[in-house]
Amino acid sequence: MRVRLAGRVHTGSAGDLLYYRAGEPHEEWSVPEDPVETFFVAFELADDEKDRGSLERDLEGRIRQLARWLHEEWHRHSVGSADLCRTLFHAMLLEWERLCRRSSEPQLVEHVRELIRDRIDAHIDLETLAQASGLSRCYFLRKYKALTGRTPMEEVRAERVRHAHHLIANTNLPMKDVAARAGLCDEYHLSHLIRRYLDVTPGEIRASMR
Repeated sequence: MRVRLAGRVHTGSAGDLLYYRAGEPHEEWSVPEDPVETFFVAFELADDEKDRGSLERDLEGRIRQLARWLHEEWHRHSVGSADLCRTLFHAMLLEWERLCRRSSEPQLVEHVRELIRDRIDAHIDLETLAQASGLSRCYFLRKYKALTGRTPMEEVRAERVRHAHHLIANTNLPMKDVAARAGLCDEYHLSHLIRRYLDVTPGEIRASMR
């Protein structure tokens, strides 16, 4: 998904959280062949001018899961639903606060992660990332690792796993299609990385969401 906000176009991906102040102009669009699922929540804050980031990364999927439960409970209308909805919403705000405090990544890191997400289903190598960042290959590698503690290619693999996890948990795509959309060569590679990073199998992820 693409989002134009404050004169800048962001590339949205699984788990991204966007905050718009009341009346703030923005535009969103996605390609028809690759639709996205979004949750919208409108609310009022006593301190509306509180400093909050406009774009945060809910990489662990905690806010997304809370939003799912809130959405389901909102339409249930059972005894206690209103109280549960308020509790879920306040939990979302608390998690959001935590993300805002944590999201002070340098511009280079944010730029690289957006580039990876934008090309998640394509071949990405170190040279491509270095050129897009305007740095030499060796300097880019050293600087990125110093900033994040991981190499750029480790970042690529982590982003592919996050995207694959989202597709496994939220779609019925065959695993070979999940692998292709996450830029992985085959189902074996997909399973290997999911096990390595998340310590579960793709089948266990899908079964847990049913």
